[in-house]
Amino acid sequence: MPIVTIATTSGTGSEINCWGVISNPDTNEKIGFGAPELTPVLAIVDPELMKTVPAKYTAYQGFDALFHNTEVMISNGVNILSEAIALSAIENITKYLPRAVRDGNDMEAREHVAYGSTLAGITMQLTSTTAEHSMEHSMSAYHHNLPHGAADYDFPCFL
Repeated sequence: MPIVTIATTSGTGSEINCWGVISNPDTNEKIGFGAPELTPVLAIVDPELMKTVPAKYTAYQGFDALFHNTEVMISNGVNILSEAIALSAIENITKYLPRAVRDGNDMEAREHVAYGSTLAGITMQLTSTTAEHSMEHSMSAYHHNLPHGAADYDFPCFL
């Protein structure tokens, strides 16, 4: 069956790539996984669905998307395509995230942050993140109050 995703947050970029994380708070595990077969054939990214995300989580998610793109830029695997995409995402997130945090109903800001998050999913598919991201997964597996973007609020829906 083809995978269709609907993003309800702007952070992980997982609506567009084959990567995910499974957390088990009982065993303090947070394991990343991925396979090409898990790449969605269609991703619906509608900022209207993100309007109700509280400001604190909008900030967490936006920083997650920003860090994904920043990690791509410092990755050994960065290439001409992932660099161009990551730079566009970084520019949009840094310009519009403060507005989205201040006013969750600012649809222009939500749209640009969602764009940056979706691009993060693409850049991670092209390049991957760095060891710092995996280190954070280990840390937040043990320290459940350590925020990590959208993972602490909501997950994309898989149809």
